[in-house]
Amino acid sequence: MRIVLLWTVRGCPVNKNKFRHFFERFVTDFGGEVLAEVHSVPYADFLFRGNRIVSELKTLEEDKSLHHARKLQALAWNWLRRGLVMAFGRFRISLPHLPQPCQREWLDILERPVEKLIRDANRQIRSTKAHLKLEGHKGLLLIANDGNFLHTDPTNYMILVSRVLKKRKDGKPRFPHIDGVCYFSYRVGTKDEGMLFWVSGIVAESDPMMSAFQKKMSSGWCAYLSKVTRQPVVEFSKNEIDQLGLTRVRVEISGRIEGDQHIVSVQVFCQKDGCGKAINLVSDGPDTRQWVECPVHGAIGSFENLAEYEKTLRDVVNRTTAGRGLQGIDSDAVGQIQDADLRRFGAKKQE
Repeated sequence: MRIVLLWTVRGCPVNKNKFRHFFERFVTDFGGEVLAEVHSVPYADFLFRGNRIVSELKTLEEDKSLHHARKLQALAWNWLRRGLVMAFGRFRISLPHLPQPCQREWLDILERPVEKLIRDANRQIRSTKAHLKLEGHKGLLLIANDGNFLHTDPTNYMILVSRVLKKRKDGKPRFPHIDGVCYFSYRVGTKDEGMLFWVSGIVAESDPMMSAFQKKMSSGWCAYLSKVTRQPVVEFSKNEIDQLGLTRVRVEISGRIEGDQHIVSVQVFCQKDGCGKAINLVSDGPDTRQWVECPVHGAIGSFENLAEYEKTLRDVVNRTTAGRGLQGIDSDAVGQIQDADLRRFGAKKQE
């Protein structure tokens, strides 16, 4: 499973009810075809003829978190009555720490809407391939999150998808016309980092063609957003974000020319509970421990010294900007403190 977190300066360029048309324009720009609706058969949305892929787009639009919380509360009381869990007063439950019977019952609630979505997509892709005689074509399910805050952890959601797609007892796939799944957002941020995301997964143990197409589509989506917004849209892997030693943050990069220098600015903002406040570095000097603090939520990370913080942030930014036409940060660049106690790195202009 490949997880990419996306950063864009001004967020999504399209409002809620126009996303499908916006995504259709991307598909056309990407080289795909938008399939006309056929009323006689359930039809898929897109055809990537050169790649031999039929694709269906599903959108998670409603916020199901409150509805799910009520179901889960009823389930928890049922577990207490049956003696499956022991607790007093207010208590928190975590799926990995529950007994197996409780885990299965909770997963049943989570998986039902996912299974319906996958079943519908499998039927649409199957009938499209039959109607257009697309023998040998693969099926790709695209799932866009447009306001469902129950599923803002893309890893956990893809685990639910994989559980639904797992093979039957006879070894055959449950939904044979779904070969790959991409789960992404364009307005909703991840639970931990507060960033847009794109997650790709394949059904088979190995499918190089589908994996390559998903990676190409992820990069194409970033490039399209950048072109439309006229703002840099950068991919960060989840591992790269984790290397910052921070959680629930948004990283912004910008650049400008001053005289004979190219100035690259990097800012980090707290995203816990949708905060958005710029973080501050608090310490007794550059050689002491640097505490990364949010004005609202307090400390959200720390580094051994200022040099470690600068190096970690510089490495993450440079790996991301390399090959994307964006100016990186020179290894000998010196950090400067801006007015809001943010860290700025100057880099010599490249000839």
